[in-house]
Amino acid sequence: MVDIGGLFGKNDRQNPWTPRGELSFEKGLYEDAAKSFARAVEHEPQNSSLWYRLGVSQNRSGQHENAAKSLQKATDLDPKNTDAWITLSTLLADAGRFDEAVSAISHVTLGDSEPYLQELKCEWLERIGRYADAAAVCGHLSSLRPEDRRLRIRLAELIMRAGNFAEAKTLFDQLGSVPADNHGMFTSSAAFCCEMLGDRDGALQRYAALPESEPSGWYRRARLEESMGKYKDAAASYGMVQQYSSDTDITVTVRRALCLFWDGNSRESSVQLEKVLARGYANAELWYLLGIVSFLSGNMKRASEAFLEMVHLNQGNASVWYMKGCAEYLSGRYKEAVESFARMDKLGGDGSRSQSRMKWFQDEDNDMQLFNNSAPTGAAAMAKPEIGAVNVGLATMQSFALSALGRYAEADKTAVRVLDAAPDRLDLQLLHGKCLAALSHYQSAADVASRVIAKDPESLAAHELYASSMMRIGRYKEAAASWENIIRMAPDNNPAFFGVAESWAGIGKYTEAATAYSHLLESMPQDVSLLFGSGDVLFRSGKYAEALPYYEQVIGLSPQTPAAYIGAAACREMLGRYAEAGEALAAAEQLLPGHPGVLIALARVQAEGGNAAAAVDTYAGVLRDYPEIPGVAVQVAKLCAGLGRNEEAADAVVLALKNGEESTDLLVLGGDLCTALGRYDEAADYYSRVAAAAPDNAHVWFGLGHLHFISGDFRETSIGMDKVLEIEPGNTAALRDKAAALTALGKFPEAAEVLHRLIDADEHDTKAMLDLASVLEQMQKYDEALEIYAQYLGSGATSLDVIRRLSSIYLVQGNYEEALAGYDMLLEANPKDPVTLRLRAECLLQLGRYEESADAYAQMLAERPGDDAARYAYASALANAGKTADAVREFSDLVSKNADNTTALFALADVLGRSGKYLESAKCYDKLISLYPKNSFAHLQKAMMLVKLGNLPMSIEAFEAALQVEPKNPFILSGLAFMQMLCGRPAEALAQLEKAERSGAVDPDIYYCRGLICLQQSRFDLAVTAAEKILADHPDHVPAWHLKGRALEQSGHLREAVECLSKVVELSELSDTEES
Repeated sequence: MVDIGGLFGKNDRQNPWTPRGELSFEKGLYEDAAKSFARAVEHEPQNSSLWYRLGVSQNRSGQHENAAKSLQKATDLDPKNTDAWITLSTLLADAGRFDEAVSAISHVTLGDSEPYLQELKCEWLERIGRYADAAAVCGHLSSLRPEDRRLRIRLAELIMRAGNFAEAKTLFDQLGSVPADNHGMFTSSAAFCCEMLGDRDGALQRYAALPESEPSGWYRRARLEESMGKYKDAAASYGMVQQYSSDTDITVTVRRALCLFWDGNSRESSVQLEKVLARGYANAELWYLLGIVSFLSGNMKRASEAFLEMVHLNQGNASVWYMKGCAEYLSGRYKEAVESFARMDKLGGDGSRSQSRMKWFQDEDNDMQLFNNSAPTGAAAMAKPEIGAVNVGLATMQSFALSALGRYAEADKTAVRVLDAAPDRLDLQLLHGKCLAALSHYQSAADVASRVIAKDPESLAAHELYASSMMRIGRYKEAAASWENIIRMAPDNNPAFFGVAESWAGIGKYTEAATAYSHLLESMPQDVSLLFGSGDVLFRSGKYAEALPYYEQVIGLSPQTPAAYIGAAACREMLGRYAEAGEALAAAEQLLPGHPGVLIALARVQAEGGNAAAAVDTYAGVLRDYPEIPGVAVQVAKLCAGLGRNEEAADAVVLALKNGEESTDLLVLGGDLCTALGRYDEAADYYSRVAAAAPDNAHVWFGLGHLHFISGDFRETSIGMDKVLEIEPGNTAALRDKAAALTALGKFPEAAEVLHRLIDADEHDTKAMLDLASVLEQMQKYDEALEIYAQYLGSGATSLDVIRRLSSIYLVQGNYEEALAGYDMLLEANPKDPVTLRLRAECLLQLGRYEESADAYAQMLAERPGDDAARYAYASALANAGKTADAVREFSDLVSKNADNTTALFALADVLGRSGKYLESAKCYDKLISLYPKNSFAHLQKAMMLVKLGNLPMSIEAFEAALQVEPKNPFILSGLAFMQMLCGRPAEALAQLEKAERSGAVDPDIYYCRGLICLQQSRFDLAVTAAEKILADHPDHVPAWHLKGRALEQSGHLREAVECLSKVVELSELSDTEES
């Protein structure tokens, strides 16, 4: 090919796109060059050179279709453009358009200096099947290079393909005469040419010289040998083709199988046929051939499969069904055998087969057809079914096959039909007995076995049938005797020992059964079934420790057997080794995940071993996955109740009742659990159901009564507990609840009586003692309560609460010393208890130990400075201790913090008055009156302070203000009268005294004031009358005697006056004597 760069000259400058394209092409920018040349040809469309340049640039840039069009345009404009034709032809060849490439290269005269283009032309001619033309070109090249062996080989192949076999044979012989790696290929090709020329001997002679690694030659040799009847050699040749060819055609395998079959090698033929069938080819003759050769080689299973495939293609051939049934019977496929025999019976004859032709030999010669006869030959022809009333052989096979399939009724029917024709067939009689046993007609089976034994006493099979049938109907003694007969006849018959062991175990002779198992274990020490049997009989006889090693041995031999772990667990459970039993059951559960029986057993041993929580979890898993299993929910309820998991227990009770597992114990448990959980309606329902079924159940009546107690229906509680006490008079729980109910009803005497019964029943019942003491306190029988508390403490029990109660009683009784001692004991246990500190301070205050009380309150205030109640008590203690200044300060502090604290304000006013600060006290009372204008006490206290200040008019105003609040208060009226008397207002004073008397006042001072006013008004008789009213109730009233004496004196009754004054002297002396 000419260099493209030489085509671009220097004189083509008239077109501006041409130099751009040349520059881009020189730089390797072929796509840009193609674009530039495309613009250039637009300006010069008749310029062949530009079209050529455009085509080359497009080809270089990958635009092959456009390049071909451009080059075609260039050759059209200039047919003598050799470079364009050459480039176009190679481009067309690269695109697979060899016809067009040959046409294009034909426009160029190829010289001897261009062998490459001649080789390309030869190749393209070969591609389009012009072998003769290609051979001519190749021959010309070979003449130019006679030493080129490759050209000579190609020439020979092209001549052979052109059909010139004689010349090709000569060339291949010449090539094969020279040793080379591809020597076999030349020999094979020469032999093929001989075949085509009809020279079979020459071809076979040349094939004999083939190397082993030439599969195509060996195939031609096999075909030749096959056509010559040399089947063994042909099979060997086909084998060489299969051995040295990675992608063998299916025909090779078929042909080899046929050659092997024709040569009599059925086994190897079946192997080759399997290879064919594995490729998915279906042909009735081929399947039948495979069935025959498999049957003859003893491969019954494959034979039956092959016959089945054939009948799929040819249903009406009875002999094939018979052969299929025989093969299936001999291979143990009884179900298929029975079906095949039944199908043969339906067909009735040996059927016929239509000729078939293998589809992969459609284009082969007629001599390659497998069969030309209409019926199978050889072994197939000999396999004819027996025709008659009863085909004993066929029926026997059918009966045994049906028996093996478990179709015992049909098998028995067939066996009986055969026995009718051949009654002396003991094997069929035994089959008849086995079928009866399989149909659960054990007595009939035993009778058949007995008849066989009568005819043949040495028949072990009959004895075994008899023994097994006896075992099935529970007649273990007769079974054991029959097994013993078998053992006597055949001492090494291990199944008989096994049967006699089971029979002895069935009648409770566990020792003999264990002995039989031991005998078997001597010869079969690792037989798992024997180990299981030994363990089972020992376990059933109660020898758990002896049974355990057998189960453990099974575990060692077969660790994947769950029953061994279960058996070991049962032994360990009976021996009390619950932890080990749980481990065994856990191992069994790993082998049987989620098995309910294993899980239930595991939960049981966990519970028995004390691991109730794990047992609950295990039971819960069973309950979740198998809620229908009875008893599991009950166990969960009981275990959860024992663990205090009442919510789960109650839910389990609900589930158990839902599953129909109702029982008295379960309902009682449900009632107790629901009561504890506060589900009172459910509890009442449970208790009511039990009470209806068992009216004498005290626990249920107690539960119902307790529910009434919880709901606050104390009357019903008392009635319910009475029912319990009727059934169980000593039921302490019922007595306790009844006492609590009576207490809540306020029936303290009855409650005390019940509590006394509790204490009488158990003198150490401290709870009853405390309850009784509390009731007595409420009855204000403090002395009896103190006795009960003393009894409580005498029992050795210690309780700070009891000490607190005792102190409270002493405080109520005014026994402050004892109360103080109790509070001191309480403070030893808890020195900072604010309640106890307060009560102790109160006791000190009541005892008059004001300074100590003040110190106690001060201690409280140090801890709780914001406690106003404590501060008030502290100020009161200070006031009583004479520390009025401190008391005033504390009370003032309380009032400053809370101006509405009237209690503190009253106390402050009182302390101020007691300290002589009457004016400040009066101001405090004024403040109180402003807050509570109707508080008569404040008015009175204010009046008293004003009296002490000597301000009698203001005092009278205060009394009058108080009188407006309480107009009929005799004390206010009498006080106002006294003040009016002092102020010289006797008439008003007498009027107030009259009102006070009408209001119920009987105070001596009222009459005394009246007497003084009357004396001042010289109304002596009225004065005497007032004095006598006083002396009528108070004969020792000295001022009254003195008033009477003065009135009598003023009225002239001197003798009586002297007597009154003498009485004054007498009483005064007596008073002085008492004081001294």
